[in-house]
Amino acid sequence: MKLKIFENPVTGEKRVRERRFLYIIFVVGLMIAYSRYLPIIQDLYTARQNVRMNDLINDLYVNPIFKFESILLFCIVAVLYCLIRHLGISILITSVGMFVLTQAGYIKYLNRRELFRLDDLKLTEAAGMATSYIGIKVDRYLVILLIFFILFTVIAWMVERQYRDVFSFGTEKKRRIVFGIRIIAAIMIMLGGVAYTRHFMRSQKSIENVEDMSIIDTESDRYLVYRFLENDSIAMISYENVEESYAFFQEQNGESGALRDEKDYPNVIVIMNESWWNTDNFPEGRVSFSSDPMAVYRELCKKCSCGYLTSNVYGGGTVSSEAEFLTGFNTKYFVSASGIYEDTKKRKLPSLADYFNALDYKTIAIHPYYGTFYSRDIIYESMGFDKLIFEDSMDYKEIYSKYISDESLANQIIKEYENKGNEKSFIWALSIANHRRHLKYNNDGIDVAYPISVHTNMGTLTEQEQEDVTNYVNGIYYANLAFQHLVEYFEREEEPVILVMFGDHIPNFQPVSMDTLGFRKETSDYGILTKMYSIPVLVWSNCMDEQLIFQGENISYLSEMLLEKAGMPTTDMTQVLHTMRQRLITDSRFLVRDGEGKLVEYLQEDQVMALNHFKNIQYDVLYGESRGQDLWKPRR
Repeated sequence: MKLKIFENPVTGEKRVRERRFLYIIFVVGLMIAYSRYLPIIQDLYTARQNVRMNDLINDLYVNPIFKFESILLFCIVAVLYCLIRHLGISILITSVGMFVLTQAGYIKYLNRRELFRLDDLKLTEAAGMATSYIGIKVDRYLVILLIFFILFTVIAWMVERQYRDVFSFGTEKKRRIVFGIRIIAAIMIMLGGVAYTRHFMRSQKSIENVEDMSIIDTESDRYLVYRFLENDSIAMISYENVEESYAFFQEQNGESGALRDEKDYPNVIVIMNESWWNTDNFPEGRVSFSSDPMAVYRELCKKCSCGYLTSNVYGGGTVSSEAEFLTGFNTKYFVSASGIYEDTKKRKLPSLADYFNALDYKTIAIHPYYGTFYSRDIIYESMGFDKLIFEDSMDYKEIYSKYISDESLANQIIKEYENKGNEKSFIWALSIANHRRHLKYNNDGIDVAYPISVHTNMGTLTEQEQEDVTNYVNGIYYANLAFQHLVEYFEREEEPVILVMFGDHIPNFQPVSMDTLGFRKETSDYGILTKMYSIPVLVWSNCMDEQLIFQGENISYLSEMLLEKAGMPTTDMTQVLHTMRQRLITDSRFLVRDGEGKLVEYLQEDQVMALNHFKNIQYDVLYGESRGQDLWKPRR
């Protein structure tokens, strides 16, 4: 009896120490394994790659973002564990959050080749546009992801069940001490994670070096947490570098061409037409029509400058194309093509509105949809437009399918032009008629008798998919008719006028439809990419002596090209754009061409230098001391 009493405490204490040691090993090991392999499983789910797991692991392990992602995920689980003191629940909570983020990242990557970002949460209605894609497809990628989450959660739960008593303390005082230690540990890990995240993100966001960056940004680094946190405002901008960049462009050769007299300045009307595209770009043999949707466009090309521009976005991101034309900025160099307006709600964005306001024009912005969509009511006012017209103040509200038609927009433009009095006018119009029909609107849609029927020759679409394609093609036809109406109206006018229409991007159909139509988003075929990211442009004028020649320039160059050809005053920004266009006529996320239109694989030294200075100016305007608030001020 004495021996038993003597041996039990020793044996019991040793066993407790051993079990505590094993428990710590299990906890730390599970956290490391979970955070180490989760980014790999998420990448597999997002990209749907047909690769062996070992090959994928070997490829991703060499990427520095992988280390960052793993450490950050470890910190998240560790903080939850310190607060909850249950590994199973900590991993379960993390898994639920990561599953939601993975699904959101997959939806956006499928449609835009961009991953989900924190800024996307601010775009409430825009985020709602993805609702038609929220359905979770049960496939092997989903099974792998769920097995990963379930396996780690179950193992962690079993470990807790087996070893939960090893850190039990009898007295209230000891329990409070341990609780305090856990809280302090959680705070320290959290602060350390935040500091590490900030340091790493800033080290990755260098705007001084293009040399080490791929000139084609396809977001091949599909690390969801990293991309979720990535933003432009962390870019490091110094006043000295910005001054050097402005000086660089001021020293370049300016635009050529004689300036016209101020009294002969033209009225300028520009329409960015939603999802306007050239149906000739459908791959050969894929689609046939009962009549040519582009017949009117071809007739217009006989009296207009016509061709194509290159968009940075595909399937969505209208604000990217809109901001590029109005500001001259290239959204390729922002982490999200659609986030630029969110960053400018409290900071004035220099734009063409400044330019025309300085020339005493009446500046009008028209968008036949809600003004709150992408905060355009705030942005347009901040830009300095004299008059804003949204759907509630439209005089013409005829509906095409669901939204206010392009014909109504054309009639509104004519009315605003007629009411301008003796002033010159700059009218910026952004259409909505051919948007995919999933936006919230006060009209549920009306039946349309389509004048053009559409037949897909390879593959069969569902009734709804066929309806979407037919609706879209006929929308292009009606957009062409609306522009023809405007041209015919202004042909009777004596005042000098420049009338422009260009598209923003091709729309985003369901994946099955895209395959049937001949467009796969993972393609590396430059011919297909050019068609996918090209958008048509028409320029009519009764006052320009020469036609414009378009060879796939960035949308951001269009405003500079128009002002130069029209003989309008130059600005610091047009000087910048002219310099960049001489070096790279196309500099988009998926295509880069040099000043002669040849595809570029590696940048030359002068191109690198110009890009670095251009990026400096862009980031200064949005996040720096904003030396460039007068970028669009005319030189007179």
